Amino acid sequence: MDRLCAMSLSNPALVETQTPESLFRVGIPHDEGDLGWTLMQTGPWMNDPAGLTAAGSIGVLVDDSLGHQVFMTRPAHTASVTSELSMDILVPPPWSTREGPGTELRAESRLLHKDADGGFAECRVFNDAEQLIAVATTWCRFIPLPDDVVMPESEEDWILDTPGNKHTLFDVLGARLQSDESGVRLVLAPSTDLTNPLGIAHGGVLIAGTEIAGNHAVSAVMTEPVTTSIRMNYLRPAPMDAELTFTTEVMHRGRSVSVARVTSVGTSGKPCSVGTVTCRRVARES
Repeated sequence: MDRLCAMSLSNPALVETQTPESLFRVGIPHDEGDLGWTLMQTGPWMNDPAGLTAAGSIGVLVDDSLGHQVFMTRPAHTASVTSELSMDILVPPPWSTREGPGTELRAESRLLHKDADGGFAECRVFNDAEQLIAVATTWCRFIPLPDDVVMPESEEDWILDTPGNKHTLFDVLGARLQSDESGVRLVLAPSTDLTNPLGIAHGGVLIAGTEIAGNHAVSAVMTEPVTTSIRMNYLRPAPMDAELTFTTEVMHRGRSVSVARVTSVGTSGKPCSVGTVTCRRVARES
């Protein structure tokens, strides 16, 4: 469930911290007829320690934009949760066409299908030059609204203040990479900043962790891999009261295309999400 689905009153401390939206500089979704739009500021919080923008850094933007479309059609006394999400990267990062503050990405989304169980939505992401850089779709399902959760009443319900000490993507995620004989692991430190109000990891955070881990795993078998697609299945809530680990397995090793499977696991040892990351070798202009 994303940050814009519900607000929990059971733990007031959660609303005093940063949110995935404030950490990634993602604004609140807006609606214009059947079209929804959401903005995200670009900056170093999208970059890995080497200074390269990660394709998964737009995960929170995409998950919020898509989830909002289904959420707005929910039956009374229900919320919506993401069960599947697919994202194709059409233009590799970096996506900004100019330097300096104020550059934004814009996600536009529409609801394409709804039934009694949930809905299906599409999102398109554009850069500041109106270039289409990514396309994503999601399946969301409706769940009963917990008794201790209320819906947001206004924009003031969401924390969107810019954090002052999160300078890179790894800072934002509290992430560290580990390598062993089984491959690459990405570990996220415990943090309520990465959760929705129910205390579970934001779906867009799981996208970011999956893409980073998958791309780094492929880097061991492929030169300068560029992520071109991410396919996510959300299996169970991912708690963030302890470390969350992303394990990797390279499923295909190719000179032009490689594929990695990434599984996020919490302290229970059970998988929370399974993602497939496809990377390609992009021809460089001479």
